[in-house]
Amino acid sequence: MSGRKLWLAVWMCCAGATAAALGAATPERPNILVLMADNWHYEHAGVNGNPVVKTPVFDRIAREGVRCTNTFGPVPSCGPTRSSIVTGRAAHQLEDLANHGGTFYGKFRVFVDALAVVGYQVGYSGKGWAPGIYEGYGRTETPLGKRFATFAEFLDARVAERPFFFWIGDTQTALHSWKPGSGAGAGIDPTKVHIPSYLPDAAVVREEITDYLASVQRSDTAFGQAIALLEARGELDNTIIIYTSDNGWQMPNGLGNLYDAGTHVPMAVRWPGRVRPGRVIDDFISLTDLAPTILDMAGLYPWPEMTGRSVVDVLTGRPSAVARDSV
Repeated sequence: MSGRKLWLAVWMCCAGATAAALGAATPERPNILVLMADNWHYEHAGVNGNPVVKTPVFDRIAREGVRCTNTFGPVPSCGPTRSSIVTGRAAHQLEDLANHGGTFYGKFRVFVDALAVVGYQVGYSGKGWAPGIYEGYGRTETPLGKRFATFAEFLDARVAERPFFFWIGDTQTALHSWKPGSGAGAGIDPTKVHIPSYLPDAAVVREEITDYLASVQRSDTAFGQAIALLEARGELDNTIIIYTSDNGWQMPNGLGNLYDAGTHVPMAVRWPGRVRPGRVIDDFISLTDLAPTILDMAGLYPWPEMTGRSVVDVLTGRPSAVARDSV
């Protein structure tokens, strides 16, 4: 077993291990940035074939990294899906965390804690693990670590020699942010939007979709600002970027429904030096795979209780140990 993988084994056996006791992280550990849009369906990205919406930042990550065409959320609801993401476990293993707004008990391990133990500085901004409660149930911080007002604030507080994990959760794609008239204001032509078969082709539906697509564009712009900040600080090429969503859009058959519209999400991963730019991956990926994958990216072994699996092999083009025909 390599030294870096041994750290996690020691930590799993010795609950008293701390990040300070482990010392500085090894140089090979990359920064990891997760860009998580709320309620954003697979179809609504330019690089995924949508001719109307403009998502230049997502398209860039796909162009400079890999684009995953068959990524699905394990539950068509943000709370349970985010619980599966941080634990790497199926919702049915997580007690009331399988529900929207559950209680996060301290007995459920989260990958962010493991990253902190080996020297990562961790945090999030926007919508992290939510909705739900954790205080008084065995955790003193959220399952994604400390909350920061902005990514810039986190970077300013960071010790430069240590790698970081940061999660930016944007909710502009959620229904409450679909501003009436914003689609027209963004120049999106309602006559050109795609109306799926499960929705009526009516003017009011077309206008609603244009307002949603305008929110997708605003979210993409916000994520672009975070990437620009990395570039300005010379950190971009040492940072893995995972850009995805938690579940489908808030339309009938979408959020809260076990159809593709509720579970199929966009995902692109930029990993300089490890993934060949421009590849398209059709393998089935579950968002539950993010926890073991991120641990693997950091040089750590996934935990036995994780039902998700690392997809580093899939992302990097190595032969996959497990071929899936479903998720």
